[in-house]
Amino acid sequence: MTTLRINSMLVTLLSITLVIAAGCATPESESSSTERRGDRDVARDTDALSEGDDAAGSSGSTDIAPAREDINRDIASGDERLDRAALSIDQVRPDALDDGTDVISPIAGAARADHFITYTEGPIDYLMATLRRAGFVVSPPELTVRHDPGLRNGFVYVGPEYLEYCWVEREDEFEARAAEDPYYRTLRESNRPYGIGLQVSDPEVFRAALLDEGFVMPEVVFAKPQDADEDSPAAWGYGMFPEGATPGAHSFYLSYLADDDSRNRNWFVGENAIFQIVGVVLVTEEPRARARDWARLLRPSGGQGSIPERVVHGPHAYVWVTPDEWKAAAATDYPVSEAEFHELTAVVALSFDLDRTARYLESAELPFHRGEVELPGFGKHEGVVLYPDPTTGFSMVVYEADVAAWMEWRERKTGTSHRVAHEVPVR
Repeated sequence: MTTLRINSMLVTLLSITLVIAAGCATPESESSSTERRGDRDVARDTDALSEGDDAAGSSGSTDIAPAREDINRDIASGDERLDRAALSIDQVRPDALDDGTDVISPIAGAARADHFITYTEGPIDYLMATLRRAGFVVSPPELTVRHDPGLRNGFVYVGPEYLEYCWVEREDEFEARAAEDPYYRTLRESNRPYGIGLQVSDPEVFRAALLDEGFVMPEVVFAKPQDADEDSPAAWGYGMFPEGATPGAHSFYLSYLADDDSRNRNWFVGENAIFQIVGVVLVTEEPRARARDWARLLRPSGGQGSIPERVVHGPHAYVWVTPDEWKAAAATDYPVSEAEFHELTAVVALSFDLDRTARYLESAELPFHRGEVELPGFGKHEGVVLYPDPTTGFSMVVYEADVAAWMEWRERKTGTSHRVAHEVPVR
């Protein structure tokens, strides 16, 4: 893929939201989801987004209580209510991401995973309403973003990160671009995540540091929203990583130039108890080779770490498994894709209460599997696995964990203090 094409695709996908985010979703059978999409009332679904907290658990489940008071009390008091060992659920603890070799260079440490990208069949308002009912923090209609070619994108927020869902709103514009570059169509049809954006404080300084490390780096591009005033300054700067540096995912770095730091301080916690993204899963026939490739970029001075199928970078772990290992971990077949960016398969997230998470997902009719899930570095723990379909586009592995302990760990790891948020501020 040429640098020109990658840059064109990236302009299409960059978000202009001024808060951070994350989120997820799962599947139904193709026939049932198609039937639902055929008769949905998008206006009704959009209304669900503005109904407030009542919409989160309104799908027939009456035993789902609002989570906000519980979350805020436990974070403020530091009590042990969220340590659920008495319920025989083995939690994932922060030391799972501390492998004794977590000394990375200032270059790699200057970036952190900020958002993860997929396509959805949408419509985007229907998807956002569905995920809101599933207890996620989602972007309201006024914060969806239009991008070339013919896209209107929505966002799901988890902790300080977000998931971005690309939806084709104007087919003629999209098809015109896809006729020039069929890879757009490949990304759209594959129904899985493909992109990771890493946030940096200064894209020019970051690029210069990687040049000094011997990487061949394309120039930084500065851009702004399509509907911005002609004389307005650039909203972000971004650049591509060298070809082959992050095989299996479309990865890039970016900086939000007008950021007031709320993007890094807001910690979004959903009513479904999911509160943080701690990593990603990539599926390949060569896990160790892929991990070595990524480690050369993300940890050029610190080495790969003690687990050969994993790279820990800042507050996130990148883990690689084979298709058979993913099938065993997720209790599902792994659909092979020929697309070069589609080794990226799932995000790994944490919940302070798996029972609550499962109730919310069930209330929104999002199919999922619950059972023991084993991933390199995380070990084997009880978890929930959500599956992607043409509507939801993302797969997610959710483990149970102590929200206060992980928030404290992340603040030590990043040097950034956070504030808990449950809704996306409209600006």
